[in-house]
Amino acid sequence: MDAIIYTTNTGSTEQYAKILAQKTGLPAYTLAEAKKQIFAKAEVVYLGWIMAGSVKGYDEAAKRYRVCAVCGVGMGQTGTQIESVRKKSAIPANIPLFTLQGNFDVKKLHGIYRPVMEIMVKTVGKSLAAKKDRTTEENDMLDMMLHGGERVKAENLSAVLDWYSAVGVRQDQSTCYCYADAKMKKMCEKKEGEEVMSEKNIIIRPETKDDYRAVENLTRESFWNVYRPGCMEHYVLHCYRNDPAFVPELDFVMELNGERIGQVIYVRSEIDCDDGRKVPIMTFGPIGITPAYKRQGYGKQLLDYSMEKAREMGAGALAITGNIDFYGKSGFVPAKTKGVRYADDPEADYFLIKELKPGFLDGISGTYKDPEGYFVCEKDPEGFQQFEATFPAKEKQKLPGQLF
Repeated sequence: MDAIIYTTNTGSTEQYAKILAQKTGLPAYTLAEAKKQIFAKAEVVYLGWIMAGSVKGYDEAAKRYRVCAVCGVGMGQTGTQIESVRKKSAIPANIPLFTLQGNFDVKKLHGIYRPVMEIMVKTVGKSLAAKKDRTTEENDMLDMMLHGGERVKAENLSAVLDWYSAVGVRQDQSTCYCYADAKMKKMCEKKEGEEVMSEKNIIIRPETKDDYRAVENLTRESFWNVYRPGCMEHYVLHCYRNDPAFVPELDFVMELNGERIGQVIYVRSEIDCDDGRKVPIMTFGPIGITPAYKRQGYGKQLLDYSMEKAREMGAGALAITGNIDFYGKSGFVPAKTKGVRYADDPEADYFLIKELKPGFLDGISGTYKDPEGYFVCEKDPEGFQQFEATFPAKEKQKLPGQLF
């Protein structure tokens, strides 16, 4: 789960959203704020106020995000009217729906909703007052209409919190991404000649210090004998964590059912423009997937997620050296077509770039150099050898297709 998103009118929904945020550790945003803060297709809990039997804003939220649960806030008692609200709001049966009783004060309503509610209070209130065999719920509603009332309570969220605990989601979700949707299930379907993979739960989360050694070993395994006999990427990763160019907010680990299977880091870089300007951009890597899980789509998932996070941080473009057949699927193009040359090979087709902000590279002509941190093994060979000696011995092989 990534966030709580809500739409409010009189403030009751906002109160519930903030209580839920406090209880779960998830960030809470209004629907308008979320468009700037939360990436499309993120997993969210949506809270909206109930008007004419439907949850306001749900349609809009469902179009942009993966809504995992819905909370409708209205005059009815908590836990009632669920089926009618689900039907009126067209909320799919597989999405948990909770109804919460909110506060009531007609004077706090905004826009057209105030006169509409005033008419409803007069007509429905008169009808309820005349009814002799009112239910407990009807008595409560009549009391709210006549006298107003404060009904927002933390205990009304108990069912929501029980659901949240049951789905087994981590508590650091403000920066996590859970991926267990139809796209993932489709990847897991059996193809001829393949073993069937079970339904998977993928989490992309920030790396912590507790991950360091395991992630370095993962990177070593991922790159071993790929571009050269042995590899250096795990030492680059190790050293970059202390480099000023390192972007800690974009240092991610991918887990599959609790097992670390991927990693990526991002680094600040720049384009040296022909007119003397230095345009800040970013690059990424190493990005690695454990050998047993390569060529199954996990690398692209990790890349696409991390690029969206980079865009949210304000990065205008990303530059890398790599295979256009892979990176082209994520929107990269040869950098020279955008006016950016690779310092080591100005005509290189393998030097790629992607705009995260449309038009960011318009009018730019310049040169790009790899950040110095990528050359740490060449600059400190003794340090690299000492670091490599702390890992289990592996055979270095000279293989066809290696670059070095």
